[in-house]
Amino acid sequence: MYMVTIIPVTIDPGCSAFRSIATRTLLFCSFSFFPCIISLFYNTIAMECIGKREEDFMMDLIMKKNLNNAVERVLHVKGNYSGGILEMTFVIDCGLPKAYVAGWAADIAATLRAHSEVFRNVRLNLLYFKSDTNLQNKVVPFSFLQMSSCFADYQRLQAEKTLDALSGGLKLFHARSKLILVLAGEDLRVEDPQKVHENMLPFLGKKSLFLFPGSANGTWIRGDGAERMLAEQQMEQISDDGES
Repeated sequence: MYMVTIIPVTIDPGCSAFRSIATRTLLFCSFSFFPCIISLFYNTIAMECIGKREEDFMMDLIMKKNLNNAVERVLHVKGNYSGGILEMTFVIDCGLPKAYVAGWAADIAATLRAHSEVFRNVRLNLLYFKSDTNLQNKVVPFSFLQMSSCFADYQRLQAEKTLDALSGGLKLFHARSKLILVLAGEDLRVEDPQKVHENMLPFLGKKSLFLFPGSANGTWIRGDGAERMLAEQQMEQISDDGES
């Protein structure tokens, strides 16, 4: 006797995951026990079809795993976190949409708190990166990121921002943070690669993680990697402009 669990979900028939999984499931059911596969069928479709759209701003299982793994690597950097109350900084590029910021912040907090007891007792610096000359910090409980009121005062501001200014501010005022998460804007650029490189040393490049819009599977890039990526993009842009 089999117990069948059916989970009601809203399915987009046009979703490629739906078509692919439905085909595989029907073929499988032709040669096996139909009741056994019902729960797996609905759960798999929900996992692949729901929460994938950008407007939902929801982390799926792969994104959560990527975040947890990236954070663990940072915390285990030699000489970084050694226990006790964790001090961390969460940087938000204020050029990002409010819904994007609030959605990611809530999912990040929920994921990390579920992953480790370390994140049950955190001193969190919430840093609004408004412009190169305007970085506003406030200390809030980590769980506050999961509340709708957390970003009640958030205002989207379009302004040029550089990694030069951000890395300089982090090195100067947030050196005590053992983990720095950055929701970066797509227009973040580098003005002086040498200056950014100096700011990333000795520890900032190893204990900061950047998430850029459109990042595949919510992949977090370490600070020194973000530095190289942005510098290379800038060089490519200069090269293309020269050729044109």
